[in-house]
Amino acid sequence: MKTKMKKIYLLAFLLTTMTTFAQEAEKSGKKEVKTCEIKEGFKEPERDKKTKKWAKQMNRFNEGAFPSLEDVKNHVAIDNDCDNSEVTLMRLSEQAGNGIYVYCVKGTQLKYKRMGTVIMIEGENPFKNN
Repeated sequence: MKTKMKKIYLLAFLLTTMTTFAQEAEKSGKKEVKTCEIKEGFKEPERDKKTKKWAKQMNRFNEGAFPSLEDVKNHVAIDNDCDNSEVTLMRLSEQAGNGIYVYCVKGTQLKYKRMGTVIMIEGENPFKNN
């Protein structure tokens, strides 16, 4: 009787884990497109004092070592084949070596990340061969 119960529990466990992983695989394949709208009078956020100080120190020794918000915005505009005026910074979270930026580009919300001087769209694998 105990071995039969063990088999039933094992089978239930395996089926549960298989369906869970299958659902996660489905979700990872889809990209959710979020829309955004910039209201009149919206002011783009700026770096805090700590990050400004860090950027100033980094760029003093090595010009271009810490990209400005304008540099990131230019990258996003080029990446999405549009003009700088169509790109609006909605939110940002920065540390010394990395940052996350949420932009509204032509009515679509896009999330970018920065690791050092590398700027890429969130969820993109930089090592993936095309």
